[in-house]
Order: sequence, then structure tokens, then C-alpha cells
Amino acid sequence: MQLWSRVLAALPQSRMLIGAMSDARSQERIRAVFGAAGVAASRVVFHPRMPMQDYLALHHQVDILLDSHPYPGGTTTNHGLMMGVPTNARVSDSVVSWQGAATLLRLGLTQWVAHDDDEYVRLAHQWATDLPALASLRAGMRQRIDDNPLRQPRVVAAGMQAAFREMWTRWCAGRPVEAFTVTL
Repeated sequence: MQLWSRVLAALPQSRMLIGAMSDARSQERIRAVFGAAGVAASRVVFHPRMPMQDYLALHHQVDILLDSHPYPGGTTTNHGLMMGVPTNARVSDSVVSWQGAATLLRLGLTQWVAHDDDEYVRLAHQWATDLPALASLRAGMRQRIDDNPLRQPRVVAAGMQAAFREMWTRWCAGRPVEAFTVTL
């Protein structure tokens, strides 16, 4: 939350929307973290857990998703992308930190992946203050996702088939287990 607080401090007109948060004590603790960074409590807006359709519609109130770190939201990232909302991701040395970023990178959204805290804040500021570029990106997001090979069942099936064939070939040859790459 300290990182999110830095983003909000860098963007004084912005606000943070946090979903699936009904507990008043949790809300107060979160507001206190933001408050310690100089972010007014009124800029942190909470929504309770809601039906999926309402949750997805809530994305129309969001310009940019801020991924959590070091444990990102893979499903949240995908929901946002399907609704045309890109995610500002932060990666580190841990494998799990790459979950959301891997999706962004697969879609060619390298400019949304930060490798340190300062870059994370800079990228959020850059996109939030370049609304024409953000609007253009958002307008083409659904098509970008639909064009991705991972959304094409035949391509994915061919990749799985190639992986299974490679594993079987290696096993039959008595080779040790080791990593390999299958290109889609």
C-alpha cells in the first residue's frame, strides 16, 4: 500500500478504488496507511464484494489498475484487460511477482511493467497524465487480447501437443527431466 500511496501522492487528482472490502476496521487501517503518506481518506473509495457483472461494470470507473506487489493479482489483471483497463505491474526476483506482468508482456504491453518502485510510480504518472495515449491503448485492448495466440484454442492445443511429444520423446530416450520451451 505504500507504493500505491506514492502513486496517489504523485497524482493529486486521482483516487483509489478498492473492491471486495466491506469490513470497516480494514478500511480504516488501509486509509491510515494512505493518510500517513499524505493521501486524504476521501480519495480512497471502497466497494463491497458484488456479483461478477457489477464488478466488471465497475471497471468503467477506473483508468488504470495498480497491481499489488510482491503478490500480484493475475485474475484481476485479466479482468481489467478484458474490460479495457491496463495494469501497472511491478516485478522483482520472485517468480510469483511476474504473474500479472507475464500477461502484460504476452500482449506486448512492456511499457506497463516496472522493475523497481520508482519506475512503478513513474509509469503510473506517465499513463495517467497522457490521456490520449491511454484512451488509444484502451480502445484497442479487447482486439489485442482476441488476437493473442493464447486465445486461439487450436494454437494452444498445438503447443500442448508439441510439449507432450517433446516430453515423451525425452522420456523414451532416457533423458533427464529438464526445462524446454515450446513456441506457439
